[in-house]
Parts: sequence; structure tokens; C-alpha cells
Amino acid sequence: MKTLVDSSRLFPGVDSPYLDCVADNLAILLLHAGAEEARSPFACQWRFAFDPQRVDWLGVLFETPYPELVEHQTGCRIVRGSVDPEDSLEALRPLVEAGRPVLMFGDVYHMPWLPYFGRVHQEHSFLIDGVSEDGRMVHIVDAYDNATEWGRALPIACELPVTALPVILDLESENAKTYWVLERVEEEAPSIDLE
Repeated sequence: MKTLVDSSRLFPGVDSPYLDCVADNLAILLLHAGAEEARSPFACQWRFAFDPQRVDWLGVLFETPYPELVEHQTGCRIVRGSVDPEDSLEALRPLVEAGRPVLMFGDVYHMPWLPYFGRVHQEHSFLIDGVSEDGRMVHIVDAYDNATEWGRALPIACELPVTALPVILDLESENAKTYWVLERVEEEAPSIDLE
């Protein structure tokens, strides 16, 4: 790889089995951005309420959206950008070459490193943190850990041909054709608000 941030070295600092794919990969970005730890922002956000109007009395989970949560709890901000799947490398390469891993969203059906590959269509996040010298390969990092009916998804670092990106990124979903990077908004992270 011409440029390789090697975000996979940060896997031990992420509680992957307890988080979803976006939180897993955001935690890697936070650690890469210099956060002392990546557990508190995700562990402190869940709150439950009970609606007496509902017959089932199931708890309602309130969850702070990740961009708001990250900025409030960490001193970093998620910066979003959009990308044309056909020209994704041109948009992402300057960021990766500047040492800024990029969180992407795509369709698990086309992600060969996951057990969902060829089985189900759904949105999934992953990181691009490297580009080969010839621009034909990208380095993928995915901190996701989950047991599935097709086998276990484990944190992984692998190479992927750039030609696979347009297929992976071509998904109609909330975050389709977008990427996220982190930027620091203050030197010192604010204290965690547990209320």
C-alpha cells in the first residue's frame, strides 16, 4: 500500500461484540483521532422509557444520533461528504493520503469479507485507510463483530480492488453514497454527561 494508516492496530480498543457496525468503526476513527478511549461515548447513550399506552409494555430505547453523540462526548466532529460510486477513489484518496481514514456505507451483499456476502442486502459501514501505489486496491478495515446465521463476522483488515467500490457503494439507504471523517473541534474532550 502506498498510503496505509493501519487502523486495524486499534481493534483492541473497541468493544466490537457490543456495538453495531457504525459504532465499531466510529470507535476506530475516534482512537485514530487521538481519543483516550472509545468506550464511554457509546456506553453512556442508551436510555429506556416505558409507554403505558402500549399493551406490550416493551421499553422504548432512546438513542442519541451518532454525529451529535460524538461531538458532545469526544471533542471531535463527524464531517460528512458525498461520493459518486464511480469516482469514489478520486474523492477519498486525498483524505486517506493525509492520514484520515474514511468511514463508508455500502451493501453487505457485495462485501466479500462478511458472512452476509451474496445473501442479504443491508447497509453496513467500513473504513478505507489505505490506497495502493497504482491506485488499483484500497485497504479495508472493519471492526464489526457479530454472530450471524452464516457464520461469525470478525474484525478484519483486507485489500479490495477499487473496481468493487461502485458495486458496494450503490445502495439506496439513509447513508448511501456518503462518507464520514472526523475532525477535532477542541483540544480537551468534554466531561461525560451521565444524566
